[in-house]
Amino acid sequence: LFRGFIYPLIGLSLFLFMSFETPRNLPILIVGSCLILTGLGLAFFITYKMGWRTAFGDNGGLMTTGWFRYSRNPVYVATWAAMIGWAMLVPDWKAWVLLLFWASLYLFAPLFEEPWLESHYGESYTEYKKTVPRFF
Repeated sequence: LFRGFIYPLIGLSLFLFMSFETPRNLPILIVGSCLILTGLGLAFFITYKMGWRTAFGDNGGLMTTGWFRYSRNPVYVATWAAMIGWAMLVPDWKAWVLLLFWASLYLFAPLFEEPWLESHYGESYTEYKKTVPRFF
């Protein structure tokens, strides 16, 4: 999902951001940039700590420590923060549609991931699910 949205969004956003029609409001630029950098940086960091192979479907073990103590899907939450910043920097409906669609995919992805986690980790995942929220 990430790669399917990041490249088109970068291209569209650069095009829109460079246009003369995009308003330049310094506080919005600062907050939006901070959200993007923090959100994507955190998402990459959490994915790196989890292990790239585990993040993309290998059976690398159930993650319950670090950021996973607070959220079962911290990468999605961090990416949402980046998406909010992105929407602030590129106030255009075309970018917003892509961001909203991407965000909704991350909202529904756990519904497909959780049955796999339950089948692979059984009671460990069931107990983890009882104490840690899906998102925040």
